[in-house]
Amino acid sequence: MASPQLLFCRNCNNLLFPRADAQRQDLLYRCKNCQHEQQSRNPCVYHHDLSLLSKQTAGQTEDLQNDPTLPKQTIKCPNPTCPSEEAVYYQDQSIGKDRGLTLFYVCIRCHGVFRDPQLDINKKAKERQARRDLGLASPDEMS
Repeated sequence: MASPQLLFCRNCNNLLFPRADAQRQDLLYRCKNCQHEQQSRNPCVYHHDLSLLSKQTAGQTEDLQNDPTLPKQTIKCPNPTCPSEEAVYYQDQSIGKDRGLTLFYVCIRCHGVFRDPQLDINKKAKERQARRDLGLASPDEMS
């Protein structure tokens, strides 16, 4: 399906607005200035795809480690050169029906951003179990 697009009046260059013609059961675009009408070539007026809206990324993380409103947690920083075991965390703000809870951590010392490693381990374990249940697991995953 084609994406919706903005259309402009060929007479006065104003924006054309979609409207339905109930008698002909047709989609038209109409200029509010000069009343010019034209038939739509694309039946799509609006497309909202939640699955492609956002990925699970940390977003803007500048100076989050100094934000007094964010909760802190004792968690080992995955950076091998950083000895810190304290980080602030916040929840992923992406939208979607297949999105689980994702927490992003920002290390207090090195300012590195990472996700909760325990959540990644649990997710992999659930995926392995699902493959076993469907009979799609490799022999080393069966044990």
